[in-house]
Amino acid sequence: MKDKASEKRRQHSLKAEMSTFQFEIEFLMKEKQLTLMEAILEYCTKNSMEVEVAAKLLNADLKAKLKNEAAELHFLRHKNGKVIRPNGNACKEA
Repeated sequence: MKDKASEKRRQHSLKAEMSTFQFEIEFLMKEKQLTLMEAILEYCTKNSMEVEVAAKLLNADLKAKLKNEAAELHFLRHKNGKVIRPNGNACKEA
């Protein structure tokens, strides 16, 4: 019974941390007019946080925004080498 309670507290703590993280990232984006990627890197630098840790705090909304931003910048590629467009379709090498 004690294990279930501690697991519930841990999950609640993680949700709160994710919520705070999202708020801070969105604040940085608006306040400093940063892209999502820039805001995440700024947050990590400011808080001495590894990017891998920040990745675990991304909720579905931020993940979708990040994927779209990366596609717009041609950072995403299919295994076949084609660039992924923001709409999710692949196009020939840019």
